[in-house]
Amino acid sequence: AHTMRRRLFGGNVKLARFAVGAWLLVRSSPTGGMRPTIHFAPKHAQHRNQASHPESPSRLEEAVVPALRELGEAIEWRLVESARADAVEAVERVHAAEHVARVRSVRGGLTKLGADTFARGSSYGALLAAQSAWLDAVDAAGAGGPQWALTRPPGHHAGYATADGFCVFNFAAAACAYALDGLGMERVALLDWDAHHGNGVAAYVDEEPRAFYASVHQAPLWPGTGDDETEVGPLGNRKSAPVSRGARLDEYAERWQACLEAARRFRPSLVIVCAGFDALAADPLVQCSLEPDDFAALARDLADAFPDVPLVFGLEGGYSRDEMARAIVAALTPWLPAASDQARRTSAPTAEPALVALCDASELP
Repeated sequence: AHTMRRRLFGGNVKLARFAVGAWLLVRSSPTGGMRPTIHFAPKHAQHRNQASHPESPSRLEEAVVPALRELGEAIEWRLVESARADAVEAVERVHAAEHVARVRSVRGGLTKLGADTFARGSSYGALLAAQSAWLDAVDAAGAGGPQWALTRPPGHHAGYATADGFCVFNFAAAACAYALDGLGMERVALLDWDAHHGNGVAAYVDEEPRAFYASVHQAPLWPGTGDDETEVGPLGNRKSAPVSRGARLDEYAERWQACLEAARRFRPSLVIVCAGFDALAADPLVQCSLEPDDFAALARDLADAFPDVPLVFGLEGGYSRDEMARAIVAALTPWLPAASDQARRTSAPTAEPALVALCDASELP
């Protein structure tokens, strides 16, 4: 068996372990391996901005976690209670060591890292736990169902040496770099349906030819990048698909398809989705007009475009809370049981009551 693994994976032990782990997850899943898995770091609540800031623990606690719990056994939960040993290494693949040290050195109350981006003494551990959830999702990718890193704060605006747009560490870029350099994958596509252009991810792929980035987003809108759909970056590995202010599903889905088609041509070994939900009509920071159920259509298009490619999702923006919770559930629907079967599963007693209790919003730290 060892010789066979070496022959199949060219001696890359980490990639072989990734594939074998995915196979074992498929074999062990009661629904044939297609259930979505939620990688959740309760420590997210230790990263807190000032009370009036839209990026707060309540984004997950008030609606998202309870809504996902209602799905019962249709999804799996993996709790990330502490940072992985390689979390700092993963972050430093895409950030200057000085930037990481600056965040680590914060003590006590809020410290301003950017115009609208802050950290406190408890933030560093929370951020590393969040990054670990993204890494765990990459490790488990290929198990059949999508892997979801349910984390906060968002990350796709964080630059090599900068924190910005509520983002401190660029979780998606670090997950991509881990897949490439840690697991030995050949090509990774990063797809972004957040309504803001992920300028931090774009800057990362501008120096990484093994990665591809495509984003559908409102333009004009902060951060002011990605407005020119003809711009492909210095390595030709970027796609911008801007939509107009007030965009509804027809326009958003058309531009999303353009992103999917460009990513398919890249032939990725893994797809990482920067899954922001601020394109919702109810979002207070953006002027798009999507409804929660529209994300089911975007997710189905993604599943159809990459039926045989492992999928990892990670939460980015989205500040409408109740509507965002509905949208996240909608985005899971391509991998959920039929409605009748879903009702039966939801009413059934959970197989892991202790795990569900840990995910109760009222009991988070």
